[in-house]
Amino acid sequence: MMLTLIDTTRRTFTVASVGDIELRVWGATERLGFVPRRGVVGFNAPPPMPVEHPFTPAMVLVMHSDGLRSQWDFNDFPWIGRESASITAQRLLTALARDDDDATVLVVRNTPS
Repeated sequence: MMLTLIDTTRRTFTVASVGDIELRVWGATERLGFVPRRGVVGFNAPPPMPVEHPFTPAMVLVMHSDGLRSQWDFNDFPWIGRESASITAQRLLTALARDDDDATVLVVRNTPS
């Protein structure tokens, strides 16, 4: 489970997660730190730790479940910053989905206004 709050007024996003959801950020000017909190919600889940980061124009957030292979790199997908969020999610799912698991991909683009 991952919760993400995007504050467009302050240009920030806050993320907290427990379990098997991964977050990647394309277009960040610095390395963003996220604390993975492994566990099973309703069983042995630790409390989530919210972390706030800037959400700058042209950033793309990619959140996905463990149904996608986790060993991937943005350099392998040079179109990520140019495609719509829905197309990006669909293409990542097609390229990285595991054959033996269900998968969820959510992509959020911060387009300059």
